[in-house]
Amino acid sequence: PELRAYALRALGDRPELGLLPPARELARHLVDPDPRVRVEAAVALRSGPAEETPPALVAAAADGDPRLAHAAQQALRRRNAVATCLDAVRSGTLANGLAALRALSEMRTSTAVQG
Repeated sequence: PELRAYALRALGDRPELGLLPPARELARHLVDPDPRVRVEAAVALRSGPAEETPPALVAAAADGDPRLAHAAQQALRRRNAVATCLDAVRSGTLANGLAALRALSEMRTSTAVQG
């Protein structure tokens, strides 16, 4: 079980190798019982197309674990996941909406600003 975090870290550190599983597979690890696995899953989700951003990443950004919340916020920003964040603001829980707004505030695109 301890190796899961290391494996996710290794995959997330080298996305250019093309070994990352699809985002929906990585998102499964955002709810893992091990906090390190959850954080490494969020870190691994930093790369990839914005349109494939799993909504679970927004929920992770609203998590009570500050390390996970920070890693998920960074992933949302790096993916430029404007659509996923706007969906969370419009139809998610209050906590998810606030986490999505925090991520949107760091995205410097006209789509994010105009929302």
